[in-house]
Amino acid sequence: MMRSTEGITDSKQIDAIRTTDMIVHHEGAVQMAEKILTLPDVRPEVQAFARDVIRAQSTEIETMRNWLVGSKEVVEPHVMDMNDHGH
Repeated sequence: MMRSTEGITDSKQIDAIRTTDMIVHHEGAVQMAEKILTLPDVRPEVQAFARDVIRAQSTEIETMRNWLVGSKEVVEPHVMDMNDHGH
């Protein structure tokens, strides 16, 4: 799910790319968990897990966004292709 940083020698740019891609990855997890909470007949323990995912991943997204702001590195988010499988 992470794009290649092969050929990039600037460690700050590599960190920004990886952080940006991780934000997108976490956002996907939050979206899936939110979807679970809209479905009928979801077991209580699955609902609790979905809420935990939303809470934890949202906190991590905010942390990573703050890192990017602090680093002043700007990287366009990687558009995930579900057929790509991270390649």
